[in-house]
Amino acid sequence: MVFAIELVLTFANANRRDTVLAALETRLAQLERFGVEEISTSVAEGIPNSLVLMVRFVSEAERDAFWNELDGRLGTGGQGPVTGSRGRLHDCTHDEQPPQPCVIEAERVW
Repeated sequence: MVFAIELVLTFANANRRDTVLAALETRLAQLERFGVEEISTSVAEGIPNSLVLMVRFVSEAERDAFWNELDGRLGTGGQGPVTGSRGRLHDCTHDEQPPQPCVIEAERVW
């Protein structure tokens, strides 16, 4: 099983988005991941200053630690994600045989 986090975030400006992205990439480099994370800073869903991240972890503990650290890395209030940003933490079993749907562990909307 693989343990995943998906984030679709929007920030007040591109500078804040880029600062958050750098912090997330620094932290991810310290963790064991399954495959390569998908990161996009293009306009997501028609909204500028967006950051889309999909990362899969080998360890449930590392995935959960990263999830629990999000507020510290994303910021809060005016420095954090804007209203409507969202994240999802889930267990991926679609790489196993026979493949099964992912199981959502937690969801968050800012």
